[in-house]
Amino acid sequence: MTFEHRPNFTVDAALPLAEVQDRLQSGLVGPAYEVRWSRSPHGGGTAHRAAHLVVAFKQEHRHFWSPWLVLDLETRDDADGAGITRVIGRFSPHPTVWTGYTFTYLALGVIAFFSSVFAFSQHSLGGSPSSLWGLLASAVMAAGLLWSSWVGQRLAREQMIELRRHLEMALSLDGPAPAP
Repeated sequence: MTFEHRPNFTVDAALPLAEVQDRLQSGLVGPAYEVRWSRSPHGGGTAHRAAHLVVAFKQEHRHFWSPWLVLDLETRDDADGAGITRVIGRFSPHPTVWTGYTFTYLALGVIAFFSSVFAFSQHSLGGSPSSLWGLLASAVMAAGLLWSSWVGQRLAREQMIELRRHLEMALSLDGPAPAP
């Protein structure tokens, strides 16, 4: 399994956008999932006629590392002029988990920056650059955070595969769903 912070994939369906939306609306319904549609950023449409949706596990099936599947739909024309809908999927953790990771990386970056500046100042004044310990601690914590995200993605792998297969079945595409 390769590691990505937010694994993504693309599926081209030889169907018009409205048909893909209908299939997703009816096919992603399940006892374990909740589907949230957003209004299209290009105007018009009702909430279930959008080009953006999020599929997540319901609270009783969710754990800390459970993935969210964010889908964006784009229409394209193929060489024959027929409509093709591109489904762009991106797996990510719950938004609060993702925000926590992002904020922690930002905080570690700020600590590393100021530790480096203070260490340079200490060295320039002829002292011992003891502030480098802050830089080392930031690097160790960032490595630990990266390791925990690898562990989390491994723990979420089965649910990611389940969501991807459910999407493929909703679109009624032939062939097995590749692993994310």
